[in-house]
Amino acid sequence: MAASLSCSYRVYWQEPFDGAQKFLKPQYGNIYRIWHKYIVITAVIRALTFIVQQVCGCFMYSISDGERIVKAARAAVELHLTSRIFNSKMIERYISDLYEKTALFVTLEHYPTNTSRGSGGSTKATQPLHLAVVNAAVAATEDKRFVPVSHLEFEHLLVEVSILSGLERITVKSENAIMKKIALGKHGLYIEYGYHSAVLLPEVPVKNAWGRGEALNNLCKNAGLGEHVWKTGTAKLYLFTTQRFREMTPRGAIDEILTE
Repeated sequence: MAASLSCSYRVYWQEPFDGAQKFLKPQYGNIYRIWHKYIVITAVIRALTFIVQQVCGCFMYSISDGERIVKAARAAVELHLTSRIFNSKMIERYISDLYEKTALFVTLEHYPTNTSRGSGGSTKATQPLHLAVVNAAVAATEDKRFVPVSHLEFEHLLVEVSILSGLERITVKSENAIMKKIALGKHGLYIEYGYHSAVLLPEVPVKNAWGRGEALNNLCKNAGLGEHVWKTGTAKLYLFTTQRFREMTPRGAIDEILTE
């Protein structure tokens, strides 16, 4: 076993160094070795970050990552609204190092009224982040709950990106037990019932001054269900948390919004 591992290391890690150094001066060969090790270490760190994020709902995206993610979302909105040909490859390349499959939502609000103009995304981590943020941004401009966003509004839009943890199923059935599971402002809500589904991001109940019961009622209504379906025990209810990055003004500074 040890011999096999040693052989694998030689083939996949050591030989590229040896081969490269045949064509490089010694000092450049050392630089290549350091660079290669940096790439490997970075990949390992990102893989561990992704595992922690999915298992515990803990997030480790830095503010610099968040700034790039929000800027990419804004660029996707602008390209979609102003260009006849939507080619997002340049935007995706800008954050191509953020390749973990990620569930996220992009939210658009009018500035300075902070009224909602649309939200788009998915609760399921099926796409790499650099692609998911572009698709969510475009979907936010066409949210069916609102009039489609116009290019005339673009300079008055605030862009926010919410990166979701994994979904945690609420297994209790009684009304009181369900509500005790929910921490308003911290937990987002997701419901599935047959072909119906809906999501409430954590900030929505706080923004609308809803209690837990009102939040669950509105979640059901958004899914096209009777508002008390969550009480029947037949619907699937889930909790999740988010890491939020948001523009303070259109095209302005981007901050991480921490849970109160």
